Amino acid sequence: MSLRKIVFILFGVIVIQCIILALIPWADHADYHENDTYSYYTYTDVSIKKAPRISSSYYFTYDAPQDGLMERSSIVYLDGDVEIIKVYLEKLGYYLSELGSVEDGEREEYWFRTDGGGDMFTISYGSENDTIILTKVSS
Repeated sequence: MSLRKIVFILFGVIVIQCIILALIPWADHADYHENDTYSYYTYTDVSIKKAPRISSSYYFTYDAPQDGLMERSSIVYLDGDVEIIKVYLEKLGYYLSELGSVEDGEREEYWFRTDGGGDMFTISYGSENDTIILTKVSS
């Protein structure tokens, strides 16, 4: 096969892939489970994919960047030990910067990178650890 044919075929494949990507609908918000392969691999941040599964009951959420808000990828645990999540973030090189407002026993923690990078995590949980939300906010 000549080099010209190979280049022509590769160019055609690239054009077809671009057309397919342009036609895929992108959600502004999505709630999904790990077995929803398309949503899981399209919307879930790598750090959220690798987050420890501290509960057998969990699902994922995604919010697209819009109206000045940054992209958010979350894992929502319906119970579990929040300390395991904190250890995970420390191993990734994040530190607890501050506690957010505490209302009705709900806590929110803000975790930033030790190297000053723009990404951050939030952990939201109640005093009973009944629902724990780990969110990666990407800049």
